[in-house]
Amino acid sequence: MDSIPETRLPGSSPDEMFPVLTAEKQARVLTHGRIRKVTSGEILVELNQQPTKVFLVVEGKLEALRVSDNREELFAICGPGMFTGELNLLSG
Repeated sequence: MDSIPETRLPGSSPDEMFPVLTAEKQARVLTHGRIRKVTSGEILVELNQQPTKVFLVVEGKLEALRVSDNREELFAICGPGMFTGELNLLSG
């Protein structure tokens, strides 16, 4: 039996969901926020909580997890220049 090819919506892969901003764009974002240090294992958005912030990774990494069948699964790793959070804050 032939396998059915997986179809994804445009922009749904982790690489597309978490783009890397240029240094110029990072500088623009940083003028509207504040830099804070995050400790290893710190949770930025709790499960089922509506995100109210956008996070830009300046250095280090941010792990994005999803929960399936009551288990956490690593979904994506955001490195320097990548951002995540509630995109409605950016688009209004």
